[in-house]
Amino acid sequence: KSGMEEVGAVGIGQEWVVVRGGTVVDGSGGPGFVGDVVVCGDRIVAVGPSSHQDGGASSPPATALVIDATGLVVCPGLVDTHTHDDFLLLSRGVERCCNSGEAQTSPPPSQHTPPVTSVDVAAKISQGVTSVIVGNCGISLFPMDLRTAPLTAYTSATNASVVTEPLNLLGPRSAFVYPDLTHYTAHLNAHPPPVNYATLVGHSTLRLCAMSGDASAARSRAATSEEVETMCVLLDDAMKAGALGLSTGLAYQVAFNAPTEEVVKLCEVVSKYPHGVYVSHIRCEGKLLEESVAEALEIGQRAGVPVVLSHHKCSGKPNHGKIKITMRMVEEAVAKGHKVAFDAYPYNASSTILHRSHLKPDQRVLISSCPSRPELNGRYLDDVAAEEHISPEELADRLEPAGAIYFNMDEADVRAVLSHPLCMVGSDGLPFQPNPHPRLWGTFPRVLGHYCRDEQLFSLSEAVRKMTSLPAHIFHLTDRGEVRVGAYADLLVFNPQTIKDSADFTHPTTPAQGVCVVLVNGKIAYDARNQTSAVAQQQQQQQHQQQQHQHQQQQHAADVVLPLFNGRHIR
Repeated sequence: KSGMEEVGAVGIGQEWVVVRGGTVVDGSGGPGFVGDVVVCGDRIVAVGPSSHQDGGASSPPATALVIDATGLVVCPGLVDTHTHDDFLLLSRGVERCCNSGEAQTSPPPSQHTPPVTSVDVAAKISQGVTSVIVGNCGISLFPMDLRTAPLTAYTSATNASVVTEPLNLLGPRSAFVYPDLTHYTAHLNAHPPPVNYATLVGHSTLRLCAMSGDASAARSRAATSEEVETMCVLLDDAMKAGALGLSTGLAYQVAFNAPTEEVVKLCEVVSKYPHGVYVSHIRCEGKLLEESVAEALEIGQRAGVPVVLSHHKCSGKPNHGKIKITMRMVEEAVAKGHKVAFDAYPYNASSTILHRSHLKPDQRVLISSCPSRPELNGRYLDDVAAEEHISPEELADRLEPAGAIYFNMDEADVRAVLSHPLCMVGSDGLPFQPNPHPRLWGTFPRVLGHYCRDEQLFSLSEAVRKMTSLPAHIFHLTDRGEVRVGAYADLLVFNPQTIKDSADFTHPTTPAQGVCVVLVNGKIAYDARNQTSAVAQQQQQQQHQQQQHQHQQQQHAADVVLPLFNGRHIR
């Protein structure tokens, strides 16, 4: 950079922030440079070697808040491309007050507000994530209002009191109170979450609504032409209201019997919108991996929409190594002019519902959520099965509905996917599981610390690009994902020498190290520098409620979340 880049004019009376002296890695993939980033209101107004200018339009006043970033990296706020935070965004729970250390409760619930929970909202912001994409894997909270639905509708095959799998991954039945995207965003606009959010529409949600909540029918057959038309109308309404596109979870029972043609019809609706995208949890990530990737690519090509392959991986030892084939398939599609990308998380274990069909020989399975027997959370399935003198398959049947972590991936495949230039990063975290996969709390620092700094799998500039400008481009997140004049002031300041994931499979909710300051739309949403003993104790107490056996580990957590909720609906 030859000099400070400036914006022509800024608003009077807006708040100023100067992030001074850090190494700016701007998200473009280019090399970093030492300089300042000047923020006024919610926008970046100057970027360059020095903000000390006389009379310039973007000269910060003496009262500006200055963040000393000497020796630190300043980059765009990170984008989590694959989340199941749909209900978490609504779950303000207990806010942490760094000024007094006192707990503040959320505002009274509105007409469309599900019950407030105490789930910690820090999982994303403590990693430097400032924007999340929800509605993945074919499941979204809208369009589905279960307040007046019969209790026999939309239910699990194994527990009539629980919403059917995989919708139960998002939260309890009481969470589904949003008849459309407009109602969902209206609530979040009135009670902003700590991060920005963009939404996909879940195919499984659409399917269940079109089938009048008959989960048994959804699990057993294709939709009729009338049901497909109903889905198309609901999807079109959501796209008009600002949805990014359609997601599918064709591996799940409620969608597995949907033929390719059903999804093509829906994607043709998405194709009418310039920003539309098709995001696919493909039909099979194991034996039929290649065929399933081919199906997703075919759907995108026939409908004329970009395709994103969710949490791209090879599951099961016999399938390890196939990732080279599927990435070549993607590259060939791109060479023909089709827009294709994929996301991944930096771990060799996956997590989803517990089901006997997912159990494979020589594969350990960790129980992450078991409402019927919560004492089993955090235990290995085969250990419990041996104690009870039954097979793991029979135990899985008895415990459903439940969640699990599957150690089913190969590290070489994980590295191959992460290092590909078309790979974005998505945590795929499940925030309401008592013993979640550590990806919920550790995905992004693990990319920056373990894979970038320690393993040197890619450069720092490339690591940042994967988590900022690349997803912003793929999902049309206007003015996000870059440190440049005119962009929204979503910023992350971190220590490149110390950033690392602290969460593991034994202590999965331990906050990361090395994240210093996070700004969301120009406001400080996270500041590890301003901690108080009262807040640190409160943090430990919250996480102790989630999982008693790990509360001592939390005493080592240095990061603290501020009670500023400034997230927005973005597109």
